[in-house]
Amino acid sequence: MKKTYRQRQTTLLQALQKHDTARRIHVSSEQAGLHLLLTIETDFSEETLIRRAEQVNVGVTGLTSYYDTPRAAPSGFPRVVLGFAQLSEVQIKSGIERLMYAWREIEA
Repeated sequence: MKKTYRQRQTTLLQALQKHDTARRIHVSSEQAGLHLLLTIETDFSEETLIRRAEQVNVGVTGLTSYYDTPRAAPSGFPRVVLGFAQLSEVQIKSGIERLMYAWREIEA
């Protein structure tokens, strides 16, 4: 089973690297399990990034939702959690394509 999830994570990371937009996205938590933490270098808010992802049917969770109050969350660029455990490799690739399209303006 671990091999399956490792392959899904690799697929997700490779799909991200294909896009220019990914130059502004820093990935962490690769060793944390079945999700990745993305830090996005942008002036857009976490809420805007989540809303744009939802518009293309990609689910991301804002890091601030893991804290009791938004003020307790780390400051700086917005961060979102991206899970991959229940997705096939095809779904991962398609989802990243749609997400990068939704976030294409973060370059601005």
